[in-house]
Amino acid sequence: MANQLTEDDLIEALSGLFIDNEIDYEFIASVARAFPLEKVEHTLFSVVAPICHTNLSTPAPEVWLAFDREQLLESVKALKAQRERAGFLSKI
Repeated sequence: MANQLTEDDLIEALSGLFIDNEIDYEFIASVARAFPLEKVEHTLFSVVAPICHTNLSTPAPEVWLAFDREQLLESVKALKAQRERAGFLSKI
């Protein structure tokens, strides 16, 4: 399949849940449908939410329409690296 979706596509789609505008649930579902439910849940709660949640908790959010893909993916990469460095104790 030439147009196969990647984890980066899933991350970008799920970040749409944290914007201050009308959420395109149909688009998010169309991307999430390509992945196992466990993968979608893990990506949402362990990767996307920790990075994007602050956008919903500010009176004037920084992001209105969509997160910048490159900046979002860099933040995900940094979060994963931080977790790897934290080691076993941080996981319990």
